[in-house]
This record gives sequence, C-alpha cells and structure tokens, in this order.
Amino acid sequence: MVKNYFIIAVRNLFRYKLLSFINITGLTLGLSIALIIAMFARHKLSYDRFHSNADNLYRITEKDFAVTPPGLARALDDLYPEFEKITVVSRPSRRLFSMGSEDSFYISDVISADDHFFEVFNYPILQGNPKTMLALPKQMVITNSLAAQLF
Repeated sequence: MVKNYFIIAVRNLFRYKLLSFINITGLTLGLSIALIIAMFARHKLSYDRFHSNADNLYRITEKDFAVTPPGLARALDDLYPEFEKITVVSRPSRRLFSMGSEDSFYISDVISADDHFFEVFNYPILQGNPKTMLALPKQMVITNSLAAQLF
C-alpha cells in the first residue's frame, strides 16, 4: 500500500513539474524561515539566564550593546517607581592603564558600571565585598585572567 502511494507521488512529480517545483520550493522556504526565526528567538531569550533573578532582569540595548545612558537611568527611576534597582553600564571600549611611571598598556572590552551593578547581577566574585565594590570613583573589578596577566 505504501509502495503504491510512493509510486503515485513520483509519477505526479514528473507529470506536474512546475507545480511540484513551486510546492517543494515553498515548503523548503517556509521550513527554513521558521527554523531561522526559532533560532533567533532562542538566542535572544538566552541572555543572562545564569543569574538567580533572571526573570526580573530587563535589558535596554543600543545597537546590539546592552548599555544604559546615565540620564536614562535617572529618568526611568523617576518615572517608574516599580523598578527595584537600575544600574548603568557603558559601552565596551579600549582603555589605557598605567602601573607606575614606565608600565602602561591597553585593555580591551572595558566597561564602566555604577555601584548598583553587583546588586542587580550576581557574578561570581573571588575576593572582595560586592556591597562595597565600585562605591568609590576610582575602584575597579578585574577578571581572574587579567589579574594573572597583571600580577
């Protein structure tokens, strides 16, 4: 029975070539577009899922960067008292650092954040107190790999 269905399908493919081409192309395009949309949605929904309060985090983006202009944070805090915490994060940049009079070097992907950063996000911290980190203007938090490179 299945063999007969297969034979009839092959005959119709060769008998109605244009109609078969249109149907197969439409099916292929439809499935491809649906797969691309599903992959895009899954990628967009996967940001920051490792934080314990991921369901309460909302992200403001500017041209694919998760940055918050300083004035926007203050305006959102004034307009919407429902927000518990708002943190300001700058665009990643390359900065020149100097250690002493002769040692200076560039570090890539440096971001600036305010003192609420570690109250909103719970990144693993090896040393220090997250409540007092970034409280003063010239404080800095570095990754383990950068610490190994510097010290």
